[in-house]
Order: sequence, then C-alpha cells, then structure tokens
Amino acid sequence: MDDLEKYIRDNSALWDEHKAPNELWQKITTVLDEPHPNNKSVIVPKWMLWTLLLIAIALIGYLLLPANHSSPSQNTAPQYALQEEFLEAEQYYHSTINQQFIELQQFTFDATLLDDLSQLDRTEKQLKTELSSAQGIFKERIIQALILNNQIKLGLLQRVLTELKKDNTHDHTIL
Repeated sequence: MDDLEKYIRDNSALWDEHKAPNELWQKITTVLDEPHPNNKSVIVPKWMLWTLLLIAIALIGYLLLPANHSSPSQNTAPQYALQEEFLEAEQYYHSTINQQFIELQQFTFDATLLDDLSQLDRTEKQLKTELSSAQGIFKERIIQALILNNQIKLGLLQRVLTELKKDNTHDHTIL
C-alpha cells in the first residue's frame, strides 16, 4: 500500500463529515422535475451520429471487399429485376421518409437531427455514384447498402417522432 492510499484510508472520516444540505438536493430535484412548457425539443445524441458514420464506413468497406462467395454465373436474378425491385423500394422509402419528415415539422427538434439526416443523404449520394459504375455482385451490394441507408433514416425519423409524440401526450420536455 502506498503512502497516498494509506493517508486516504486513515483520514476518510474527515471527508465523510462534510455533506451537502438536504435543502440543496430538494431544490435541485425540484428544478429538474419542472416541465418546460415552451421547449418541446429532442436532442439527438452525438453517439448516434458516430454510430451512423460507422455504419456508413462499414457499408463502404463491405462493398469494397472482393466477392469470393459468388460468381457471375451463380447470379440467378437478372439485373433488370434487381433494378426494378430497388426502384420500387427506393420509391417506398423516399415517400415514407418524406411523410415522416412533414409530420416532424410540427414539432421543435434539435438541429443535430438534421445533421444526421444530411450525413445519411450524403452517404446515399455517394453510394448512388458508385452504383452507376458497379458491376455484378458489387452492384447488388451497393443496392443493399442503399436500402439499409434508407431503413436507418426511416428508423431514426420514426424513433424521434415516437419520442416527440410521447412527450406531447405526457407534456414533458425531452432533452
């Protein structure tokens, strides 16, 4: 045991006698429990932005890996059918995301949500650029990544809307 640890153990009673008054904790609790009637906002945590960024990086990394498990001769789905399904899925996601975003405009929300959505839009744009020059299995992977990107964006909007609606019915502020 070093000297500092020994000193702390021997003198710990001196620190234990100083405590914050109960009135102070009651005031803090009261302030924290007070609803803020005009402030209905959602703050999207920074970790969510980093998570989305890591997902985008992982998707791009996944797309750049060589496809050893399938060859063009094993690809049974015609390229046209794959493109048709993608266009249909993209149309569905874009219309649903637009509806969710219009609904979100009724609430006040933190600007970091818009930053996150912008990051997802930039990822989608980059993937679409790569899709135009991709061949075979890479094209398939890019399409899967685009669909996943849309699913993440829709899920994010739905989660924020759910929290805002819950807040609206309970009349509490979401921080």
